[in-house]
Amino acid sequence: MNLFDGLQAAAQSIVSSTFGYDATWTPSTGGDTLSARVLFISPTDLEKVSDQEYVSAGPRMEYFSGQFPGLLDLVLDRSLEVVTVNGIQYRSVHGKADYDGKTIKIYLEPA
Repeated sequence: MNLFDGLQAAAQSIVSSTFGYDATWTPSTGGDTLSARVLFISPTDLEKVSDQEYVSAGPRMEYFSGQFPGLLDLVLDRSLEVVTVNGIQYRSVHGKADYDGKTIKIYLEPA
């Protein structure tokens, strides 16, 4: 692992541990329940950004690649995946890998 990858993994771990929420996922294809700390964004319907009103796209979670192996692929294949974040169940709507592909974002809706 090069220096940047090590620093990136350490920073992601620190941020998730400090500001993250407990999340679990059991693959719809079967397998063990996986758990990790994820960043979770659940904005209100209407927020003010500067002097403008802003409507968010809805809740989403962010995690470092490798924490939920296979989740992004299943979501991109339009499989209905259910994740539990902070004790609340959500259905997957869409997913993507951001930046260098190591930050995974899964867009959610209440289950």
